[in-house]
Amino acid sequence: MKTKEKKNKYLRYLLIFIISIIVAPLTSFAKDEKVEEDNPIVLKFPNKDLTSFDGLSFDYWYMGSEPASLTDIDSKISLASEFDKKSKDELDKKFGKSLKSSQTLKEYYDLSTLKLYGLKDGYYLFKLDDESYDKLKTYTVPAFILKVDRIHDELYPKIAVPGISLNKVDEDDKTIFLEGVVFNLYEEGSDRPLKLIKEASGIYRIDKLNLSESKNELVTGKDGRIDVFGVDESKKYYFKEIKAKDGYQLKEEKSELVSSGKTLTITNKKIPPEGGSFKFVKVDASNHKKRLAGAEFLVLEENPQTGEYIEMKDESSKEYSKYILKSDENGEFMTKVLPNGSYRLKEIKAPLGYQRSLAYIDFDIDDKKSSGKIEVKEIENVKIPPSEKPPTTPPTNPPPKSIVRSPIVKTGDIKIFIFLIAGLAFISFGVSLFKKDKKVNL
Repeated sequence: MKTKEKKNKYLRYLLIFIISIIVAPLTSFAKDEKVEEDNPIVLKFPNKDLTSFDGLSFDYWYMGSEPASLTDIDSKISLASEFDKKSKDELDKKFGKSLKSSQTLKEYYDLSTLKLYGLKDGYYLFKLDDESYDKLKTYTVPAFILKVDRIHDELYPKIAVPGISLNKVDEDDKTIFLEGVVFNLYEEGSDRPLKLIKEASGIYRIDKLNLSESKNELVTGKDGRIDVFGVDESKKYYFKEIKAKDGYQLKEEKSELVSSGKTLTITNKKIPPEGGSFKFVKVDASNHKKRLAGAEFLVLEENPQTGEYIEMKDESSKEYSKYILKSDENGEFMTKVLPNGSYRLKEIKAPLGYQRSLAYIDFDIDDKKSSGKIEVKEIENVKIPPSEKPPTTPPTNPPPKSIVRSPIVKTGDIKIFIFLIAGLAFISFGVSLFKKDKKVNL
Protein backbone atom coordinates (compact mmCIF):
# COMPACT_ATOMS: atom_id res chain seq x y z
CA MET A 1 0.00 0.00 0.00
CA LYS A 2 2.85 2.38 0.90
CA THR A 3 4.60 1.55 -2.35
CA LYS A 4 1.47 2.50 -4.32
CA GLU A 5 1.12 5.83 -2.45
CA LYS A 6 4.76 6.56 -3.08
CA LYS A 7 4.30 5.80 -6.78
CA ASN A 8 1.26 8.12 -7.02
CA LYS A 9 3.23 10.85 -5.29
CA TYR A 10 6.01 10.62 -7.91
CA LEU A 11 3.40 10.67 -10.71
CA ARG A 12 1.89 13.89 -9.31
CA TYR A 13 5.34 15.54 -9.23
CA LEU A 14 5.99 14.42 -12.79
CA LEU A 15 2.63 15.83 -13.95
CA ILE A 16 3.35 19.22 -12.30
CA PHE A 17 6.77 19.32 -13.97
CA ILE A 18 5.28 18.59 -17.42
CA ILE A 19 2.59 21.26 -16.99
CA SER A 20 5.20 23.87 -15.96
CA ILE A 21 7.26 23.10 -19.09
CA ILE A 22 4.20 23.60 -21.31
CA VAL A 23 2.81 26.72 -19.58
CA ALA A 24 6.08 28.69 -19.24
CA PRO A 25 6.71 29.09 -22.99
CA LEU A 26 3.06 30.01 -23.54
CA THR A 27 3.35 32.74 -20.91
CA SER A 28 6.51 34.06 -22.56
CA PHE A 29 4.82 34.02 -25.96
CA ALA A 30 1.88 36.00 -24.56
CA LYS A 31 4.26 38.67 -23.24
CA ASP A 32 6.07 38.91 -26.60
CA GLU A 33 2.78 39.20 -28.44
CA LYS A 34 1.73 42.06 -26.18
CA VAL A 35 4.93 43.90 -27.10
CA GLU A 36 4.26 43.33 -30.81
CA GLU A 37 0.75 44.77 -30.44
CA ASP A 38 2.29 48.15 -29.64
CA ASN A 39 3.91 48.36 -33.06
CA PRO A 40 1.92 46.50 -35.76
CA ILE A 41 2.51 46.69 -39.49
CA VAL A 42 -0.48 48.46 -41.08
CA LEU A 43 -1.50 47.83 -44.70
CA LYS A 44 -3.96 50.26 -46.29
CA PHE A 45 -6.62 49.45 -48.91
CA PRO A 46 -8.69 52.05 -50.80
CA ASN A 47 -12.47 51.77 -50.67
CA LYS A 48 -13.53 52.97 -54.12
CA ASP A 49 -15.87 52.18 -56.99
CA LEU A 50 -18.57 51.24 -54.46
CA THR A 51 -16.35 48.36 -53.30
CA SER A 52 -15.46 48.03 -49.63
CA PHE A 53 -12.36 46.17 -48.51
CA ASP A 54 -13.77 45.69 -45.06
CA GLY A 55 -13.74 42.17 -43.54
CA LEU A 56 -11.18 40.59 -45.87
CA SER A 57 -8.51 38.13 -44.77
CA PHE A 58 -5.40 36.73 -46.41
CA ASP A 59 -3.33 33.57 -46.54
CA TYR A 60 0.36 34.40 -46.29
CA TRP A 61 3.70 32.60 -46.46
CA TYR A 62 7.20 33.46 -45.22
CA MET A 63 9.57 33.49 -48.23
CA GLY A 64 12.85 33.97 -46.37
CA SER A 65 15.06 36.83 -45.20
CA GLU A 66 16.46 37.62 -48.67
CA PRO A 67 15.32 35.21 -51.41
CA ALA A 68 17.70 35.01 -54.36
CA SER A 69 14.78 35.37 -56.78
CA LEU A 70 13.92 38.86 -55.40
CA THR A 71 16.78 40.91 -56.82
CA ASP A 72 14.95 44.10 -57.83
CA ILE A 73 11.52 45.73 -57.89
CA ASP A 74 10.55 44.26 -61.27
CA SER A 75 11.36 40.72 -60.12
CA LYS A 76 9.25 41.19 -56.99
CA ILE A 77 6.25 42.46 -58.94
CA SER A 78 6.48 39.74 -61.61
CA LEU A 79 6.92 37.02 -58.99
CA ALA A 80 3.85 38.24 -57.10
CA SER A 81 1.87 38.11 -60.36
CA GLU A 82 3.10 34.57 -61.02
CA PHE A 83 2.17 33.35 -57.53
CA ASP A 84 -1.28 34.95 -57.90
CA LYS A 85 -2.09 32.27 -60.48
CA LYS A 86 -1.11 29.38 -58.21
CA SER A 87 -3.41 27.58 -55.80
CA LYS A 88 -3.03 27.54 -52.03
CA ASP A 89 -1.89 23.91 -52.11
CA GLU A 90 0.83 24.70 -54.64
CA LEU A 91 2.10 27.56 -52.52
CA ASP A 92 1.98 25.39 -49.38
CA LYS A 93 4.27 22.90 -51.09
CA LYS A 94 6.71 25.64 -52.04
CA PHE A 95 6.83 27.70 -48.83
CA GLY A 96 5.27 25.47 -46.17
CA LYS A 97 1.81 25.68 -44.59
CA SER A 98 0.26 29.14 -44.85
CA LEU A 99 -0.77 31.40 -41.98
CA LYS A 100 -4.07 33.26 -41.76
CA SER A 101 -4.21 37.01 -41.25
CA SER A 102 -6.79 38.92 -39.23
CA GLN A 103 -9.56 40.72 -41.13
CA THR A 104 -9.34 44.18 -42.61
CA LEU A 105 -11.23 46.95 -40.81
CA LYS A 106 -12.92 49.98 -42.31
CA GLU A 107 -11.16 53.08 -40.93
CA TYR A 108 -12.95 55.66 -43.03
CA TYR A 109 -15.25 55.88 -46.00
CA ASP A 110 -12.32 55.61 -48.43
CA LEU A 111 -9.95 53.39 -46.46
CA SER A 112 -9.69 49.96 -44.85
CA THR A 113 -6.63 48.72 -42.99
CA LEU A 114 -5.06 45.38 -42.11
CA LYS A 115 -2.91 45.14 -38.99
CA LEU A 116 -0.21 42.46 -38.86
CA TYR A 117 1.51 41.34 -35.68
CA GLY A 118 4.57 39.25 -34.90
CA LEU A 119 6.17 39.30 -38.36
CA LYS A 120 9.92 38.82 -38.24
CA ASP A 121 12.13 40.60 -40.77
CA GLY A 122 12.06 39.16 -44.27
CA TYR A 123 9.74 38.72 -47.25
CA TYR A 124 6.12 37.50 -47.18
CA LEU A 125 3.69 36.52 -49.92
CA PHE A 126 0.05 37.57 -49.31
CA LYS A 127 -2.95 36.27 -51.22
CA LEU A 128 -6.68 36.71 -50.60
CA ASP A 129 -8.26 33.59 -49.14
CA ASP A 130 -11.12 31.86 -50.94
CA GLU A 131 -13.88 33.38 -48.79
CA SER A 132 -12.60 36.92 -49.45
CA TYR A 133 -12.54 36.27 -53.20
CA ASP A 134 -16.22 35.42 -53.03
CA LYS A 135 -17.01 38.66 -51.16
CA LEU A 136 -15.50 40.89 -53.82
CA LYS A 137 -17.57 41.23 -57.01
CA THR A 138 -16.26 44.11 -59.09
CA TYR A 139 -12.72 44.50 -57.72
CA THR A 140 -10.03 42.26 -56.34
CA VAL A 141 -6.67 42.47 -54.61
CA PRO A 142 -3.85 40.74 -56.50
CA ALA A 143 -1.23 38.76 -54.63
CA PHE A 144 1.53 40.97 -53.27
CA ILE A 145 4.92 40.61 -51.60
CA LEU A 146 5.62 42.44 -48.34
CA LYS A 147 9.15 43.23 -47.16
CA VAL A 148 9.42 43.71 -43.39
CA ASP A 149 12.49 45.39 -41.88
CA ARG A 150 10.97 47.57 -39.09
CA ILE A 151 12.41 50.77 -40.57
CA HIS A 152 10.39 50.98 -43.76
CA ASP A 153 8.09 48.22 -44.99
CA GLU A 154 7.62 47.87 -48.72
CA LEU A 155 4.88 46.42 -50.89
CA TYR A 156 5.25 44.94 -54.39
CA PRO A 157 3.15 46.02 -56.17
CA LYS A 158 1.79 49.05 -54.28
CA ILE A 159 -1.79 48.43 -53.19
CA ALA A 160 -2.23 51.06 -50.51
CA VAL A 161 -4.03 54.36 -50.81
CA PRO A 162 -1.73 56.94 -52.46
CA GLY A 163 0.39 58.23 -49.60
CA ILE A 164 3.74 59.45 -48.36
CA SER A 165 5.74 58.45 -45.29
CA LEU A 166 8.43 59.99 -43.11
CA ASN A 167 10.99 58.30 -40.85
CA LYS A 168 12.62 60.39 -38.11
CA VAL A 169 15.91 58.99 -36.76
CA ASP A 170 19.03 60.01 -34.83
CA GLU A 171 21.74 61.39 -37.13
CA ASP A 172 24.54 59.34 -35.54
CA ASP A 173 22.59 56.13 -34.93
CA LYS A 174 19.91 55.38 -37.53
CA THR A 175 18.46 52.60 -35.36
CA ILE A 176 17.22 55.20 -32.81
CA PHE A 177 13.71 56.28 -33.84
CA LEU A 178 12.60 59.70 -32.62
CA GLU A 179 9.11 59.81 -31.15
CA GLY A 180 7.08 62.97 -30.59
CA VAL A 181 8.62 65.14 -33.33
CA VAL A 182 6.01 67.55 -34.75
CA PHE A 183 5.76 68.51 -38.45
CA ASN A 184 3.63 70.48 -40.87
CA LEU A 185 2.97 69.20 -44.39
CA TYR A 186 2.85 71.46 -47.46
CA GLU A 187 2.18 71.11 -51.16
CA GLU A 188 5.06 72.11 -53.41
CA GLY A 189 5.09 75.87 -53.97
CA SER A 190 2.78 76.58 -51.02
CA ASP A 191 3.57 77.95 -47.56
CA ARG A 192 0.16 77.09 -46.14
CA PRO A 193 0.16 73.86 -44.06
CA LEU A 194 -2.35 71.18 -45.06
CA LYS A 195 -5.18 70.12 -42.76
CA LEU A 196 -5.13 66.47 -41.67
CA ILE A 197 -7.23 63.97 -39.73
CA LYS A 198 -5.53 61.39 -37.50
CA GLU A 199 -7.21 57.98 -37.75
CA ALA A 200 -7.53 55.39 -34.99
CA SER A 201 -4.68 53.37 -36.51
CA GLY A 202 -2.31 56.33 -36.05
CA ILE A 203 -2.01 57.21 -39.75
CA TYR A 204 -2.99 60.64 -41.12
CA ARG A 205 -5.40 61.48 -43.92
CA ILE A 206 -5.48 64.75 -45.84
CA ASP A 207 -8.76 66.48 -45.03
CA LYS A 208 -10.55 67.19 -48.29
CA LEU A 209 -13.89 67.92 -46.57
CA ASN A 210 -12.66 70.75 -44.32
CA LEU A 211 -13.75 68.96 -41.13
CA SER A 212 -13.64 70.79 -37.80
CA GLU A 213 -11.45 68.17 -36.10
CA SER A 214 -8.66 68.45 -38.67
CA LYS A 215 -5.29 69.86 -37.55
CA ASN A 216 -2.05 71.05 -39.10
CA GLU A 217 0.35 69.02 -36.91
CA LEU A 218 1.68 65.54 -37.61
CA VAL A 219 3.53 63.74 -34.78
CA THR A 220 5.95 60.84 -35.14
CA GLY A 221 4.99 57.61 -33.36
CA LYS A 222 7.10 55.21 -31.30
CA ASP A 223 8.73 53.96 -34.50
CA GLY A 224 9.62 57.54 -35.50
CA ARG A 225 7.22 57.29 -38.43
CA ILE A 226 4.47 59.41 -40.00
CA ASP A 227 2.15 57.96 -42.68
CA VAL A 228 -0.11 60.26 -44.70
CA PHE A 229 -2.63 58.97 -47.22
CA GLY A 230 -5.04 60.67 -49.56
CA VAL A 231 -2.34 62.70 -51.34
CA ASP A 232 -2.64 63.76 -54.95
CA GLU A 233 -0.51 61.41 -57.06
CA SER A 234 0.23 64.23 -59.51
CA LYS A 235 1.69 66.55 -56.83
CA LYS A 236 4.79 66.73 -54.65
CA TYR A 237 4.95 67.60 -50.97
CA TYR A 238 7.43 68.67 -48.30
CA PHE A 239 7.60 68.49 -44.51
CA LYS A 240 8.76 71.19 -42.11
CA GLU A 241 9.72 70.44 -38.52
CA ILE A 242 8.12 72.72 -35.94
CA LYS A 243 9.03 70.94 -32.70
CA ALA A 244 12.01 68.67 -32.06
CA LYS A 245 12.25 65.77 -29.64
CA ASP A 246 13.64 66.74 -26.23
CA GLY A 247 17.43 66.71 -26.33
CA TYR A 248 17.62 67.24 -30.11
CA GLN A 249 18.19 70.29 -32.30
CA LEU A 250 15.28 71.65 -34.33
CA LYS A 251 15.75 71.14 -38.06
CA GLU A 252 14.23 74.35 -39.41
CA GLU A 253 14.86 73.94 -43.15
CA LYS A 254 12.27 72.40 -45.45
CA SER A 255 12.60 68.71 -46.28
CA GLU A 256 13.25 67.54 -49.81
CA LEU A 257 10.20 67.02 -52.01
CA VAL A 258 8.43 63.68 -51.82
CA SER A 259 5.72 62.20 -54.05
CA SER A 260 3.08 59.50 -53.63
CA GLY A 261 4.41 56.07 -52.69
CA LYS A 262 7.73 57.44 -51.41
CA THR A 263 9.29 57.40 -47.94
CA LEU A 264 11.46 60.23 -46.66
CA THR A 265 14.08 59.79 -43.90
CA ILE A 266 15.02 62.88 -41.87
CA THR A 267 17.75 62.90 -39.21
CA ASN A 268 18.26 65.05 -36.13
CA LYS A 269 21.39 65.97 -34.20
CA LYS A 270 21.51 65.78 -30.43
CA ILE A 271 21.95 69.08 -28.59
CA PRO A 272 25.61 69.22 -27.47
CA PRO A 273 26.16 69.24 -23.71
CA GLU A 274 26.15 72.67 -22.04
CA GLY A 275 29.68 73.98 -21.54
CA GLY A 276 32.75 74.62 -23.62
CA SER A 277 36.52 74.24 -23.99
CA PHE A 278 39.51 76.28 -22.85
CA LYS A 279 42.82 76.55 -24.74
CA PHE A 280 46.26 77.13 -23.23
CA VAL A 281 49.71 77.95 -24.61
CA LYS A 282 52.92 77.14 -22.72
CA VAL A 283 55.58 79.86 -23.23
CA ASP A 284 59.03 80.91 -22.04
CA ALA A 285 58.67 83.53 -19.27
CA SER A 286 61.26 85.84 -20.86
CA ASN A 287 60.19 85.30 -24.47
CA HIS A 288 56.51 84.57 -25.13
CA LYS A 289 57.23 83.82 -28.78
CA LYS A 290 59.10 80.72 -27.65
CA ARG A 291 56.57 77.97 -27.08
CA LEU A 292 57.31 74.98 -24.88
CA ALA A 293 56.37 71.36 -25.53
CA GLY A 294 56.10 68.50 -23.06
CA ALA A 295 54.51 70.26 -20.09
CA GLU A 296 51.91 68.11 -18.31
CA PHE A 297 48.97 69.31 -16.23
CA LEU A 298 46.47 67.63 -13.96
CA VAL A 299 42.91 69.01 -14.32
CA LEU A 300 40.90 69.63 -11.16
CA GLU A 301 37.21 70.54 -10.87
CA GLU A 302 35.61 72.67 -8.15
CA ASN A 303 32.90 71.15 -6.00
CA PRO A 304 30.29 73.97 -5.91
CA GLN A 305 29.00 72.87 -2.48
CA THR A 306 32.36 72.77 -0.67
CA GLY A 307 34.56 74.94 -2.88
CA GLU A 308 37.16 72.17 -2.83
CA TYR A 309 39.00 71.23 -6.04
CA ILE A 310 39.10 67.53 -6.82
CA GLU A 311 40.95 65.62 -9.53
CA MET A 312 38.95 64.93 -12.68
CA LYS A 313 38.85 61.47 -14.25
CA ASP A 314 39.44 60.70 -17.91
CA GLU A 315 36.15 59.03 -18.92
CA SER A 316 37.61 58.01 -22.30
CA SER A 317 40.26 55.90 -20.57
CA LYS A 318 39.53 52.24 -19.90
CA GLU A 319 41.29 52.54 -16.56
CA TYR A 320 39.28 55.71 -15.78
CA SER A 321 42.60 57.39 -14.91
CA LYS A 322 43.37 61.02 -14.06
CA TYR A 323 42.54 63.66 -16.66
CA ILE A 324 45.97 64.96 -17.78
CA LEU A 325 46.74 67.46 -20.54
CA LYS A 326 50.09 67.78 -22.34
CA SER A 327 51.41 70.69 -24.42
CA ASP A 328 52.19 69.75 -28.04
CA GLU A 329 55.15 70.84 -30.20
CA ASN A 330 53.54 74.28 -30.55
CA GLY A 331 53.11 74.55 -26.80
CA GLU A 332 49.34 74.30 -27.17
CA PHE A 333 46.80 72.12 -25.39
CA MET A 334 43.02 72.33 -24.96
CA THR A 335 40.47 70.80 -22.64
CA LYS A 336 37.62 68.66 -23.86
CA VAL A 337 34.09 70.12 -23.72
CA LEU A 338 33.52 70.68 -20.00
CA PRO A 339 30.26 71.53 -18.22
CA ASN A 340 29.87 75.07 -16.90
CA GLY A 341 31.90 75.52 -13.72
CA SER A 342 35.28 76.42 -12.22
CA TYR A 343 38.44 74.44 -12.95
CA ARG A 344 42.14 74.45 -12.09
CA LEU A 345 45.36 73.21 -13.70
CA LYS A 346 48.21 71.81 -11.63
CA GLU A 347 51.55 71.47 -13.40
CA ILE A 348 53.02 68.03 -12.72
CA LYS A 349 55.83 68.02 -15.28
CA ALA A 350 57.79 70.99 -16.62
CA PRO A 351 59.22 71.31 -20.13
CA LEU A 352 62.82 70.11 -20.45
CA GLY A 353 65.25 72.72 -19.06
CA TYR A 354 62.56 74.67 -17.18
CA GLN A 355 61.42 74.93 -13.60
CA ARG A 356 58.07 73.42 -12.73
CA SER A 357 55.51 76.12 -11.92
CA LEU A 358 54.03 75.73 -8.45
CA ALA A 359 51.17 78.19 -9.09
CA TYR A 360 47.67 76.88 -9.92
CA ILE A 361 46.06 78.09 -13.15
CA ASP A 362 42.35 78.75 -12.56
CA PHE A 363 39.79 79.05 -15.37
CA ASP A 364 36.01 79.06 -15.77
CA ILE A 365 33.64 77.53 -18.30
CA ASP A 366 30.47 79.58 -18.76
CA ASP A 367 27.85 80.53 -21.34
CA LYS A 368 30.43 82.45 -23.38
CA LYS A 369 32.34 79.24 -24.01
CA SER A 370 29.06 77.46 -24.77
CA SER A 371 28.50 79.86 -27.65
CA GLY A 372 31.52 78.38 -29.43
CA LYS A 373 34.13 81.04 -28.57
CA ILE A 374 37.27 79.41 -27.15
CA GLU A 375 39.38 81.53 -24.82
CA VAL A 376 43.20 81.22 -24.95
CA LYS A 377 45.48 81.67 -21.94
CA GLU A 378 49.30 81.72 -21.80
CA ILE A 379 51.20 79.89 -19.05
CA GLU A 380 54.82 80.86 -18.32
CA ASN A 381 57.80 78.74 -17.32
CA VAL A 382 61.18 80.01 -16.06
CA LYS A 383 64.42 78.42 -17.26
CA ILE A 384 66.57 76.53 -14.78
CA PRO A 385 69.56 78.91 -14.11
CA PRO A 386 73.01 77.51 -15.05
CA SER A 387 75.16 76.85 -11.90
CA GLU A 388 78.70 78.44 -11.53
CA LYS A 389 80.35 75.18 -10.59
CA PRO A 390 78.60 72.23 -12.11
CA PRO A 391 78.02 69.64 -9.43
CA THR A 392 80.21 66.57 -9.71
CA THR A 393 78.31 63.41 -10.02
CA PRO A 394 79.61 60.75 -7.62
CA PRO A 395 80.53 57.47 -9.30
CA THR A 396 77.83 54.88 -9.31
CA ASN A 397 80.03 52.31 -7.52
CA PRO A 398 82.89 54.17 -5.71
CA PRO A 399 85.99 52.00 -4.93
CA PRO A 400 86.35 50.95 -1.29
CA LYS A 401 88.66 53.09 0.82
CA SER A 402 92.03 51.41 1.65
CA ILE A 403 92.70 50.97 5.37
CA VAL A 404 96.20 52.24 6.43
CA ARG A 405 97.44 50.61 9.56
CA SER A 406 99.91 52.60 11.77
CA PRO A 407 103.14 50.77 12.67
CA ILE A 408 103.57 49.69 16.32
CA VAL A 409 105.74 52.14 18.17
CA LYS A 410 108.98 50.41 19.34
CA THR A 411 110.57 53.32 21.34
CA GLY A 412 110.52 52.86 25.20
CA ASP A 413 109.68 49.17 25.20
CA ILE A 414 112.57 48.28 27.72
CA LYS A 415 111.43 50.86 30.27
CA ILE A 416 107.96 49.31 30.40
CA PHE A 417 109.49 45.92 30.98
CA ILE A 418 111.68 47.26 33.87
CA PHE A 419 108.73 49.00 35.54
CA LEU A 420 106.73 45.75 35.28
CA ILE A 421 109.50 43.72 37.01
CA ALA A 422 109.90 46.33 39.72
CA GLY A 423 106.19 46.40 40.40
CA LEU A 424 106.07 42.63 40.81
CA ALA A 425 109.05 42.76 43.17
CA PHE A 426 107.45 45.38 45.43
CA ILE A 427 104.24 43.31 45.57
CA SER A 428 106.21 40.20 46.62
CA PHE A 429 108.13 42.18 49.28
CA GLY A 430 104.90 43.57 50.72
CA VAL A 431 103.32 40.13 50.94
CA SER A 432 106.34 38.69 52.83
CA LEU A 433 106.34 41.52 55.40
CA PHE A 434 102.64 40.97 56.00
CA LYS A 435 103.23 37.28 56.75
CA LYS A 436 106.13 37.97 59.18
CA ASP A 437 104.17 40.52 61.11
CA LYS A 438 101.33 38.09 61.49
CA LYS A 439 103.64 35.39 62.98
CA VAL A 440 105.11 37.83 65.57
CA ASN A 441 101.70 38.73 66.81
CA LEU A 442 100.85 35.04 67.34
